[in-house]
Amino acid sequence: MDQCLLGSAAASVDAKRAESPPISIIVDDPQLEGYGPTKHTTYRLVSTGAGSSASCRHRFSEFGRVRDELMRASPGVVLPVLPEKQVLNRFAPEFIEKRGKLLELFLKQLISHPIVVSLPMLATFLDWPEPLVGAAQALSKRVELPALEVADGGDPLSDAAT
Repeated sequence: MDQCLLGSAAASVDAKRAESPPISIIVDDPQLEGYGPTKHTTYRLVSTGAGSSASCRHRFSEFGRVRDELMRASPGVVLPVLPEKQVLNRFAPEFIEKRGKLLELFLKQLISHPIVVSLPMLATFLDWPEPLVGAAQALSKRVELPALEVADGGDPLSDAAT
């Protein structure tokens, strides 16, 4: 009986490993940089997976640029939104902490998307080494999109309207 319990516990651990994401990301360690009108906050982004890790720092405006690049590279793909820009109190500790959590959620949503995770500009933004890039490409290959049915010479948009 003890072996049955041990066997089921082992199966449970294996199932949890299969459910855990192969790539994880954490946004932490906000730092204020610059002075006067160039003052801004940067966040450390730590990615781990495939026996490798990467760390880089980015400011909020760079998240907007990479989102724009991802939109251009994958038209039609719905990307998560970024937290709103704030002009007043943007250096308040509560705001900086909340923004960091929202940026982490944004990145987690990006790396969980089967198309976006394998785009080179995301890997470049996150400064991923080859093992993480390979893990991202493997994730995207595991997802199979349904075959596109072609109408019999008709226009799918006009056919849908009738």
